Amino acid sequence: MQNDEQLGGRSMAIYPPANFKEALGHICVNSSQVEGTLMTIIWTAAGLDAERGMAFTGGARGVDDLIETLKVLMKVRHPELTEITRDLTGKLRAQFQRRGEFVHGQWTVGSDRQPLVGKYFTGRELKDGRSVTLDEMYDLAESFLQLQGLIMEKLLFPLISLNQPPNA
Repeated sequence: MQNDEQLGGRSMAIYPPANFKEALGHICVNSSQVEGTLMTIIWTAAGLDAERGMAFTGGARGVDDLIETLKVLMKVRHPELTEITRDLTGKLRAQFQRRGEFVHGQWTVGSDRQPLVGKYFTGRELKDGRSVTLDEMYDLAESFLQLQGLIMEKLLFPLISLNQPPNA
């Protein structure tokens, strides 16, 4: 196998470097957990058990569908949580947009040998990637865990309380 130097630092097999791939894995795992929590919140807001809930959300094409479902559901079934839902779903969208840059972007190496990520072939012009740091990637991964805690505290737990019978 050729090494990094022989291929000018652009080997698909070895780029981005392993430590960036590991950070990317943290982003994927943590964001997936948020998606699962989002589905659980939808099921709880709709008054569905997990089996029926999966039938309801299993066909969602992505986090945007889940966010829209949640917003409509809260507006109809739990209007008292509409404002906080709007705030949190805005944060969710922003986080998942940043995630998409790393997960769906194309990775290469810059002239300074630092990782670059971007959508290089959008439209009819070649675009430049942007430089990425491990700290930025790990911050995003951590922010998914923080956001998960927030949506559980502000949406899931109140919904569970609202769905309890009065004498439970």
